[in-house]
Amino acid sequence: MWLILLAIASYTLMVVALSRGPLSADSTLVVTLINLCGALIPLVFAGGSLWRGGLSGLALPGLAWGLAGGVGIAVFMLVMGRLAAKGWPAALVSPLVYGGAIVAVPVLGALLWSERLGPLQWAGLALIAAGALAVALGRAG
Repeated sequence: MWLILLAIASYTLMVVALSRGPLSADSTLVVTLINLCGALIPLVFAGGSLWRGGLSGLALPGLAWGLAGGVGIAVFMLVMGRLAAKGWPAALVSPLVYGGAIVAVPVLGALLWSERLGPLQWAGLALIAAGALAVALGRAG
């Protein structure tokens, strides 16, 4: 459980930094610094794993997914930085983007990889989507 709490806290720190940094510095520079830290810190851990375990962790499909995820996070960070620089508040952008991703990932998992969710889980995803919609409509109104 502590790993979940650490992930929430660190991700929250990143979102706050991403939403506040571009208000007083170039958004591309802020995004670059966040991504640089986000790449170097895990690289230290990966290097230790390779040192201890050899090349067994270098399977091509996993590396391809890693590259795809890297492209995705790079585009995400650039777009989020631009939104922050344009004055879009984190209180609006975060629920829309993250709520959308929270719903999209299990739907893609079900469609592309036959992952299964129960009725209660689908209901939870519907509530998340409804919440994101309410945030968007609240902004429009």
